[in-house]
Amino acid sequence: MGNFIYGTDGNIKLNINDDVLRALQEAVVGRISKGEVLHLAFTGKQNGRAATSALILSSSIPMMFTYELEKLPEINKSLVTGFNGLIDETGGLDLSGLGSPAKS
Repeated sequence: MGNFIYGTDGNIKLNINDDVLRALQEAVVGRISKGEVLHLAFTGKQNGRAATSALILSSSIPMMFTYELEKLPEINKSLVTGFNGLIDETGGLDLSGLGSPAKS
């Protein structure tokens, strides 16, 4: 499991399978580098209860992708294409159905 860490204080950390994280990195960085802003929804816990949260992803807010593996996973092009299709349709990504992201 890798991590997507977001914000200046890094208090938002999502645990994501390395292969999915790599595809997420490609889709998000590709959009943000073009000046786009998008949202990212995920499930986690808030005040000890299950909750769904959404972030606004922007180049003005620091983000980091860290991997459990020593080497970056190969890019799953079909997953990146799927993520990009969702971004085109909805303006963002909803990872709450994956089950693996968890706010810590």
